Amino acid sequence: MNNNYVYGIDFGTSNTAISVVDTRTQKMIYNFIDSSLLYFPDQEELLDGYPLKYEVGKKSKELHSANELKGRYMKSLKRLLHKPKLSEINIYRRIFEIEELIGLILFYFKQHADNYLGLDIKKVVLGRPVVFDTNPENDQLAQDRLFKAAQIAGFKEISFELEPIAAAYSYEQSINKEEKVLIADFGGGTSDFTVMKLGPEKRNKINRSDDILGQDGIYIGGDSFDYSMMWHKVSPHFGRGLKYWDFSNQLEIPRHFFIKMCDWEQMHYFDNKKVRNRMDYIRRATGNDPKFNNLIQLVEQNLAFSVYTEGENAK
Repeated sequence: MNNNYVYGIDFGTSNTAISVVDTRTQKMIYNFIDSSLLYFPDQEELLDGYPLKYEVGKKSKELHSANELKGRYMKSLKRLLHKPKLSEINIYRRIFEIEELIGLILFYFKQHADNYLGLDIKKVVLGRPVVFDTNPENDQLAQDRLFKAAQIAGFKEISFELEPIAAAYSYEQSINKEEKVLIADFGGGTSDFTVMKLGPEKRNKINRSDDILGQDGIYIGGDSFDYSMMWHKVSPHFGRGLKYWDFSNQLEIPRHFFIKMCDWEQMHYFDNKKVRNRMDYIRRATGNDPKFNNLIQLVEQNLAFSVYTEGENAK
């Protein structure tokens, strides 16, 4: 095992970065950033080997588009780490644990850094938000899953650092006097805040706990903005609020259709045959209302990705 280098990985909701630090000089010598995206193309045949064919990063987005939006396109996987009820995802009749999917992404970044060095580095420092979840058990679950994902990616020596603290260390390299600094980390899934004392004479301190004056985080980020925009501005164009006749009763179209529609990770809900049959019944009961037909077309033609992309572009 080569001890001259250590990797630092910031696995983000939207993007992931890996840096290589030479421990002899304490200097970063390589940095690579790409999107935290994972894509499984349509599999022509299901083989017994593992894993299925997949792509990571911006190339996955390009391939998904080139394949006419077919296949399983996955984003914001970091948001699933803290959810105990969501532990597995079925992809082409093969079950993947959440940490396995994230492990594929981390492995991709490790490969890039390993190829740069020509070595197989096993030591990594992983960034983590101040708060994955306000529930301590769910927060620990998220870190445990991220730890396992790093093991799946091929790391042996794994440690964690709070993401805003890591940002503080970077800023500290540029100052020549002591400062009290507010570090804000606005991510896709979380927003973290830390107040910390920084200074040139503190750079070589191993334990910086005395310099941290306060820290907190909230589980609100860019994805929350996306969801709110989808709910308030987009979902009415797909039938939210419409009424339909069910025998002699006039009912509102179930809200859970639109709750699922506004969150990409729940779009698989519409793959269920019973759900599709129910939607077809409601469509007829609305008199083929164009807005609800928009939702059916969104599902049947797998257009959700295009809608989400346009929403992000608008944001």
